[in-house]
Amino acid sequence: MAADSYDPLDPNGNITVTFDILKYTIDGYVNLRCYVVNEEVIVLAIVTIQNYYQYRHVENPGWKLGWTWSKSEIIWSMSGAFATQQGNCSSFKYQVLPHSCKPDPVIVDLMPDSVPEKRSYGCCKGGVLAAWAVDRSLSYSSFEVTVGNLEQNSTGYKPLNLTLMAPGPGYTCGQVMDTSPTVSSVIGGRREEQVFRTWKSTCTYSSYLVSKIPICCLSLSTFYNPRITSCPTCSCGCRGANHHATTCIREGVIPSNINDADLIRCTDHMCPLRIHWHIKNNYVTHWRVKLTVSNYNYGRNYSNWNVVVQHPGFGQPSTAYSFNTTMLPSYGVPEDVALFWGKAFNNAELLQGVDSVGTVSASLLTYASIQALEPDLIINAGTAGGFKAKGASISDVFLASDVAFHDRRNPIPVFDLYGVGLRHAFSTPNLAKELNLKVGKLSTGDSLDMTPQDEAVIIANDATVKDMEGAAIAYVADLLKVPAIFLKAVTDIVDGDKPTAEEFLQNLAAVTAALDQAATRVVDFINGKSFLEL
Repeated sequence: MAADSYDPLDPNGNITVTFDILKYTIDGYVNLRCYVVNEEVIVLAIVTIQNYYQYRHVENPGWKLGWTWSKSEIIWSMSGAFATQQGNCSSFKYQVLPHSCKPDPVIVDLMPDSVPEKRSYGCCKGGVLAAWAVDRSLSYSSFEVTVGNLEQNSTGYKPLNLTLMAPGPGYTCGQVMDTSPTVSSVIGGRREEQVFRTWKSTCTYSSYLVSKIPICCLSLSTFYNPRITSCPTCSCGCRGANHHATTCIREGVIPSNINDADLIRCTDHMCPLRIHWHIKNNYVTHWRVKLTVSNYNYGRNYSNWNVVVQHPGFGQPSTAYSFNTTMLPSYGVPEDVALFWGKAFNNAELLQGVDSVGTVSASLLTYASIQALEPDLIINAGTAGGFKAKGASISDVFLASDVAFHDRRNPIPVFDLYGVGLRHAFSTPNLAKELNLKVGKLSTGDSLDMTPQDEAVIIANDATVKDMEGAAIAYVADLLKVPAIFLKAVTDIVDGDKPTAEEFLQNLAAVTAALDQAATRVVDFINGKSFLEL
């Protein structure tokens, strides 16, 4: 194993490629099914790609496996995967053409919706492999391949120069070696069967083969200090002197080349990903941390992401909210190591640097979260614009009593009421009194600014604050009969003198911190209480 591929937090991690041969014939090696080609029996081999990395997974668009044949072998047929190129099969023009005649085939996985006749056991995951510690049942992929043209060699030739793209560079595969034949159980475990021959190759990952610079950085903050320890400047690169350079996009500017996978938001650290560790409180019996992962990459999403954290406190029993977590085995590492990853249908995917704001994404996320998590109560905590005429100030945190839309204009009797969609939030008088929260009505629309028509409806709604998701969340929660409360912190004064976008960006960090503290107090108050006590 190369020194630059050694990971002290996962020293035994690798991806193992296994070739299992069940039987040889005159002109081929095979598995279970037989074919007759030119009166010579041709059969199948099983190839398995197993991810033993504890936290490193293979994401979309999936793995690509390649090798070089030792002689002039061909692939007659495949199931569960396919070769990307057929190659020159002109010497077989009077026969059924082989699947691939390439001397160096490249194989990719089939998609999950592939037709049954193309599938094989363990296949068809789109090339995606889960990390070993996250989901072992999804950490492997298999396919069957029919190999011929072996020049009547009775033992076959091992493939050479194995390559693995998963999905990009970074993996180095060792020589394909003979190992002990694979043994499997059949007849309910009452009998063991052994393959004729097994070859294996081990592939290890080196981040230095991909990039000499990191792709993420860490920032820190704590509840007792208003200052944030930001990511070090130039953590993943440096901005040029020209702030209009195309290597990054300034915040608030809509990128024209959104499909550029290397296009990121302009920051001092210039990292595609930022991890923020915020200590929310520290008691004698326990401490609480908020872990936030942000995607600054405009060109790609990060699916099935995970974060590895090394901390001495993980030696004690711990509970994670919103994330999945497990402890990793540590070898010679002084602190305990924990793995965190997102929940399916909730936060398992880090979307592109453009935030998913507005009523559509809010509705979809609320519906998916209720279906997946079955919560007793929904808390929508977010920022909002406030009206000084109704007593709102910057950083005020409001508990919404009612929610309604202001930009669904349907000037037809009955339809107009549906357009406004007025709904009452779940009543929590004790919560508002105990935490001394301001109470006001919330109005929702899909735009940050406000048209004259919007303003007229907002006034009719008697709203104190306006946002871009509350009423949509209330609609879905009401539809699925789940109570919801709405906590809104004011970032900008809608009826003030400053431009809305400018004031929003100026106050966002400080107001988010205030909202975070308020949300923590709300959760602490609710914890252990019945609905009647709220």
